[in-house]
Amino acid sequence: MERLLVLVMIVADGVLVAAGQFFIKTGMLRINQAVASPFSHPVRVLAEMLRSPQIWAGVGISVACFVLWAFVLTKASLLVAGPLMNAVFYIALIAISVWVLREGLSAGKVLGVAMLLIAIATLAREKM
Repeated sequence: MERLLVLVMIVADGVLVAAGQFFIKTGMLRINQAVASPFSHPVRVLAEMLRSPQIWAGVGISVACFVLWAFVLTKASLLVAGPLMNAVFYIALIAISVWVLREGLSAGKVLGVAMLLIAIATLAREKM
């Protein structure tokens, strides 16, 4: 039962990391629209970031991920948990990118996802 809980926590952490990245991306897209030439105005961009609810949502989710990950590492091997969480993160990130942000999905990305699914299945069988 504990192994299943740890596995669920690893998967949740991977999905939450992707969600945090999504909020940071959407916040930065809005800032990029508001600030012409953002690389020329880093102080203004930083000020906009501090006012952005999307950026703060991303930061909050990132903090929650850190706490969840700390609990995972008390029970799981880093050698298994790390790659597994990252594989889940990449798959969740691709799903968000394609379905929510409407970014393109190439054959290479599909092959990469297939390889990640194989990696997840293999790692999930390892002792954590």
